[in-house]
Amino acid sequence: MKTLIIGKNSAINTAIGGLLKSDDFRDLNYIHLGENLTIEDIENISQAALVIIDLTSTKSNSKLFVQQIRQLNPPAIVLALHIYHEPEFIAPIIEAGASAYLRLNTSSQEIETAIKLAQLRINGTTQDSQK
Repeated sequence: MKTLIIGKNSAINTAIGGLLKSDDFRDLNYIHLGENLTIEDIENISQAALVIIDLTSTKSNSKLFVQQIRQLNPPAIVLALHIYHEPEFIAPIIEAGASAYLRLNTSSQEIETAIKLAQLRINGTTQDSQK
């Protein structure tokens, strides 16, 4: 599964990548958020099956950033990570198109469970639309 981890802190990005233990995540790439996304970054986003976003550096633009990722890659599984646990902060991120929301201090088991649940939702939707 082509996986992309996006965030401003390279150490956090690498740590998140280290949590992905399954062989399914061997095709792993990173985007270090700078001022602007490059053409190559946009291509990587549009081709990824799984996009994991560290939203801690997006501040008040978390919802907008998730919407932009979703527009670049509608079928992708988008996992959003942040420090919040309050529903009023999480709901807008899910409404913007995140497949799942996890706290930044998540475990590998929680990430894998979120991915599996998102895949089931996608497959269920695909199967329902084919009936």
